[in-house]
Amino acid sequence: MRAYRTVVASVLDDVPQGARGYRTLTVVVRGDQQNQLAPATYLGIDRTVMTYLIDDLVTAGLVERRLTPADRRRRKIVATARGVDGYHGSPGAPGRPIPSQRRPAACGTE
Repeated sequence: MRAYRTVVASVLDDVPQGARGYRTLTVVVRGDQQNQLAPATYLGIDRTVMTYLIDDLVTAGLVERRLTPADRRRRKIVATARGVDGYHGSPGAPGRPIPSQRRPAACGTE
């Protein structure tokens, strides 16, 4: 399990909050999220935690908050060009090969 975490951590090194940040970015890139609460509900992340997570993704330039025309109190979460490029450049994204399913030797499979 340690080897798996090491590999995943190295792949997600540039994503704020690691796997949680990547999952959030995936939801934002793939879907039409009406507001900040939508990805939190979908992913099962507490809404207060999602606020800090979105803040980190905004700071990293991966997503941005945009005013919703129908209700200016709400903000829609939208992936930036950098966020979309980062997502599509990651292993397992559409059109990208998933790394070998073989476990690392450190996991004891060889």
